[in-house]
Amino acid sequence: MSLSSTASFWSALGELPSLSDPLLTSSMAPAPVGDITEDNLRALKKWLRKQWDLPVLILVLDGTHSETQLSLVRYFREELNNQRTRLICFAAPALRHHLLSQLWSWRIQNVYSHEDLEPELLSYILHAEWQQHQADEHSRISRNSELELLTWLARMNRATFIGQEQLAELATLLTSLTHADRLLHLDKEATLLGMYPTNQALSSAWSEFAHNMSATPMNQEQLLVLQLQRDLPLHQMASRLCDHEITASIIIPVRCYQQIVGYYLLLLSESSVATLDVVRMSLLEKTMEQVRTQLERQQSENRLKNQYQRLRNTLSRLHQTQEQLYHAEKLSSIGQLAAGIAHEINNPVSYVMSNFGPLDEYIQTMSKLLTLHDQFIHAMNEGDAQMGNQLREAISNEREAADFEFMMEDIFSLVRDSRNGLMRVTDIVHNLRTFSRRDSLEMADINLCDCIRNAVKIMQYQLNGIAKTELDIPDSADIQGNEGMISQVLINLIQNAVHAVDAGGVLKISLIKKDTDWRLSVCDNGCGIPDDIRDKIFDPFFTTKDIGKGTGLGLSTSYSIMKRHHGRIEIESQPGAGTCFILFFPTQVLS
Repeated sequence: MSLSSTASFWSALGELPSLSDPLLTSSMAPAPVGDITEDNLRALKKWLRKQWDLPVLILVLDGTHSETQLSLVRYFREELNNQRTRLICFAAPALRHHLLSQLWSWRIQNVYSHEDLEPELLSYILHAEWQQHQADEHSRISRNSELELLTWLARMNRATFIGQEQLAELATLLTSLTHADRLLHLDKEATLLGMYPTNQALSSAWSEFAHNMSATPMNQEQLLVLQLQRDLPLHQMASRLCDHEITASIIIPVRCYQQIVGYYLLLLSESSVATLDVVRMSLLEKTMEQVRTQLERQQSENRLKNQYQRLRNTLSRLHQTQEQLYHAEKLSSIGQLAAGIAHEINNPVSYVMSNFGPLDEYIQTMSKLLTLHDQFIHAMNEGDAQMGNQLREAISNEREAADFEFMMEDIFSLVRDSRNGLMRVTDIVHNLRTFSRRDSLEMADINLCDCIRNAVKIMQYQLNGIAKTELDIPDSADIQGNEGMISQVLINLIQNAVHAVDAGGVLKISLIKKDTDWRLSVCDNGCGIPDDIRDKIFDPFFTTKDIGKGTGLGLSTSYSIMKRHHGRIEIESQPGAGTCFILFFPTQVLS
């Protein structure tokens, strides 16, 4: 950009000598009034409030209105706080001394003597200020570009995702930083994704040009490739497409681990190359290192998220499998209990069925009496006294033959006994349903003593005639747990005790409070557990029973259930002296 093409580069307040340089007159912003006087002060201040972007202001202070002229300088720097415009003063001797004393505080670039105000000097000063302005403007734009790039990097450090939108933002920032004539954003196959500045239209010619770039040799670890050969075919082709000479290019691969996921191709004219320095090239390299780090972190996080999700899915399937094993063990226990449960149900049902015989007879007798009563009432209504007497006698004979009073008492007794038998069946089915249902794995407040009583009821038939059961438990023991799972543990242990004792054995179940735990003991006086297998009894599928008589999951499942309840299971056993399983339940299950 030249001085002739820049409107409003400078302006002046005060009387200037005649300027013959057309470059200076064409770039001058006109002021509303010439002289700086008390009468013009208001208009001058109003004009100055609009000159925030004016690069250079010349003040001609002839000293005729010294206080007004100094107040205008003070107003411009202190009240308006315009620190951007460069201030050049030509002052009379009295004012010059005062301005020199305020040179730093008012940020005055130069103070010349009023007598030195000549067209040649003014022209020299303005050309020098133009060059300084260009350098300052270039430095300001460069600092802003660097700051915007660093801000983008800081934002990406906090971001969780870098995609094509963010890489397009980076392309705009790189274009501004390097003053590139063109920047081509390419994918890993060198397909053109975008061209910057954004007002540049894409075309098939540029797409073909982008594919030619992919033939450029590139070291695997190079952060960028700077090509300065003017006669490079890539530059010659770019020059034809840009309609001006392209003398250099920078190829910046976008890497993630050992893969290239895209490219930036920067095309530079000679003036753009002149702005490049070591600091800017280093910033480009550091930027791409940061982008690579962010992309690698993003890819690692995605892999971790996928791995975490796979682990969660696997854990969920393991929980489902474990729940199915729990339920399968329940069903296995139910199969082994089936004969006993059938017997327990059959006894009361048989008793109820036997009551139906006398109840049928009683119903027939009562039906006959009701018929005779209906006939007797009809005879009375008809006035047939003879028929009425015969029916009265028949009713009396039937009551005596049936022993009516005994019959009524026996009916109530049969109904009461049948109800009790059916209630026993209901209790058995309820206990069995509680044990066999597929539970959710959620915890709730439960009474441990109820679980013990229900388990003993379910196992009652297996215990009868084999082992004497001794219960030493309180009325209630509140814990947080899963009722179905705890019942499963107790039934497994009672079954093991039944299998371990001979006829006339003893099963003792006791429950006491110990510190913050409930201590539940299930002990028998059976054959005990040999020392060589004691360490294996909690292993899945380990069993000492014959094939088809045990799954080997009972104690393994019990151990897992106790761990789920944040409790523990211990064993005390001596061969030939019996076994005692000790369960510890915390009164509250920690999350």
